[in-house]
Amino acid sequence: MSPSEVQELIDIEPFIPLRLTLASGSVIELWRREGLSISDLTLSVVDTGPFGKPRLQLVSIPNICLIVPILRKEPDRLAGVE
Repeated sequence: MSPSEVQELIDIEPFIPLRLTLASGSVIELWRREGLSISDLTLSVVDTGPFGKPRLQLVSIPNICLIVPILRKEPDRLAGVE
């Protein structure tokens, strides 16, 4: 996947959360556009860690094997209805 293809996915309006699978098997979830930037072959991801402090992850774009949208499940409105 090229940097321009990743940028196109990030730029989709409205933003669709994405799950990246890396060659190492690691998975990174992108829940919002803010904090994402691409420079050369690197995707920078700045987000708030579990302790509320900002953290930076640098992802080598050539190491991204798969990008899929994270689909939010709608509640089953007919659950329990017979």
